Amino acid sequence: MAAIPIAEIPNAPRTGDPVLTGGGGTRADISDTTRSLLRPTMGTEGVEAHSRAMQNLGKGIQDASEVAAPIVAGAGLAVAAVVSDFIGQKAEAKNYDAKNQLGQFYDQNTAPLRESMRGQPESAITPALTQFDQSTRTFIAGLPFTAKGREAALQEHQRRMFYLGHTLKDDNFQQFIETSRTTAQTHADHLYDQGEYERADDILQEGLQRGLFHKTEVTDIQDGAMARHERRAVDSFIAQDPWAAADHFTSAVSTGKSQFAKRFSPSELADTLATARQAVNTRTRETSNQLDQAIITGQIANEKSIRDLAAKGRLPEDQIRSHITSLQDVAIDTPESNARYLQNQSRLTTAIENYNPRQDPQGTYYQSLKQLVREQIPKAERESLSQQIETRREKGMTPLDRTRASTFSLFDAIAEGGAFGQLEGPQGQRNTARVYANVQNLKSEFSEFLNTKPTDAQQSQWLNERLSKFIVLRGARVLSKRRGSSLDANIFIPNQED
Repeated sequence: MAAIPIAEIPNAPRTGDPVLTGGGGTRADISDTTRSLLRPTMGTEGVEAHSRAMQNLGKGIQDASEVAAPIVAGAGLAVAAVVSDFIGQKAEAKNYDAKNQLGQFYDQNTAPLRESMRGQPESAITPALTQFDQSTRTFIAGLPFTAKGREAALQEHQRRMFYLGHTLKDDNFQQFIETSRTTAQTHADHLYDQGEYERADDILQEGLQRGLFHKTEVTDIQDGAMARHERRAVDSFIAQDPWAAADHFTSAVSTGKSQFAKRFSPSELADTLATARQAVNTRTRETSNQLDQAIITGQIANEKSIRDLAAKGRLPEDQIRSHITSLQDVAIDTPESNARYLQNQSRLTTAIENYNPRQDPQGTYYQSLKQLVREQIPKAERESLSQQIETRREKGMTPLDRTRASTFSLFDAIAEGGAFGQLEGPQGQRNTARVYANVQNLKSEFSEFLNTKPTDAQQSQWLNERLSKFIVLRGARVLSKRRGSSLDANIFIPNQED
């Protein structure tokens, strides 16, 4: 290739330019290498090198474009996702608003329709349902649903129309048709409990088909109905024969199995056993009370009649013998019998006051009290004392009862110790009658005094004043002959003898 003069190259440096001259018109100190580059002509090799450089520059630009292209494309996708998400949120908001409007429409129009159709024949209900269906569909068409939202709303409307139709057409299904899972389940449970199993199953299956229940929920409801059926069967078993039930569930608690209560847990079996035992106690108590009343009133007057009635309550033999003994009235016509009666009466009165039914779950103390009444008290007084026992059993023991019981026990203890008078000796029977008559008077007075709700200090003062009139110090029982001595911190003992 021929050499090209440098003067012909555009924008090439010229002789005398600052680049070549070093500026300011002075010549620069240019090395030999530099001088060779500034020669006025360019050889063939220089042109080829320049061409190769330009090619490399173009390739670099192309490579940079290829690297940048995915980045630009990714940015576009991100922007598209943001836009899509915004559109989706806007659609959900529209559907949410439309659903609320539709819900208000149902609330405002369903109740008046149901009220207007009450008592109407089916020939009037069907056109009303058709008109309501059309008006609701028209209302749905005007709501700002998306296509999918409108489809879902129409499906929900179809379900509501099913429920509404049954509500208007069948009062027996009214609770079920309230579009409520809870109401439907309550209705099905009620039908199961009434023994209408087929109808209850139909309700649950229809609810299952309509999406009201899941299969597991239907199974749970049916299992619950069977468990209640077992409970009713067990309750009936206990009511008819509590003794057999108690025997059965004693074994069931031990083995963990019961043919009557297959679904019962171990704790439920234990509770059922307790219920059966309580039923036995109740039946025994009721039978014994019937015998007491019949003997007092003269309706039963012989051993055979007692045993016949006792058999119904399966009374144990010791209670049967007690009732047979009570056929004979308690004599109080001699000094000895009268003294024994007054002493027994006082002790029994105290025992009744100390009766706490919460501490007597099996009724052992209760039965002992009733036995004492029938064996130691005259017939004329048995009913009154028996009623006191029953009242305590039903109402329990109050704080006031505890105060009365402890005070009555104190009176009896003082009497037994002879501080109210000598119980032995030639005049023992006469003294015993007098002592326990006085003790009973003290008990009656104290009961009346408690009704005034006295303070502890007032009770102590009352006891000191009353006991000082009765207590007599004798022989070994004399704690001190000095006036002002006391039996305990609260009871004043005067210095006197009989």
